[in-house]
Amino acid sequence: PGEIAELLNMPVNTVKSTLHRTLEELRGKLTRKLKEARYAIF
Repeated sequence: PGEIAELLNMPVNTVKSTLHRTLEELRGKLTRKLKEARYAIF
């Protein structure tokens, strides 16, 4: 996160919170897709 913050000229905590929020969103989407795929198989 430190290098990203430096490259984007942003505070490190802003980068960390953005990454955290984005990863949580991705996990949720992947979880839903996996559940949908399981139901589609059976």
